[in-house]
Amino acid sequence: MSLPHRLNRTLALVIAALLLGGITAAQAKTVITVGAYHFPPVAEVSEDRQPQGLLADLIQGLEAAHDDIDIQIFHTSPKRRHLDFDAGLYDVMFFESPNWGWTNRDITVSRPILTDEDFYIALRKPAGTWISSKTSATVN
Repeated sequence: MSLPHRLNRTLALVIAALLLGGITAAQAKTVITVGAYHFPPVAEVSEDRQPQGLLADLIQGLEAAHDDIDIQIFHTSPKRRHLDFDAGLYDVMFFESPNWGWTNRDITVSRPILTDEDFYIALRKPAGTWISSKTSATVN
């Protein structure tokens, strides 16, 4: 075999290896399965199993920032989420509190990524009817 023919063959093999290596690398993304249940507007899962709400925004941002991960959604329920986690059906759940049934599990908890305050609104009634005047607040 002549030298130019061997160089062309070697070059073709190197290019093929690089191309196949690139395909393999693209397929070798780290898959992260996120557990999610219906908790609008924070987390929702559509009928076609796509995340919606704030969870969808977070997942889009993570995938945009990290091209080496592939995020899958595992739809669970508030009552089954702990059992499904223990069974290994998902890797992570966002927007949870460690106090919501997670304290007796071997888990890692991140620092809070979102803080929220709930406000309860009630019909204003005269003091003493069901909320004392000391605990009620007036909003103008």
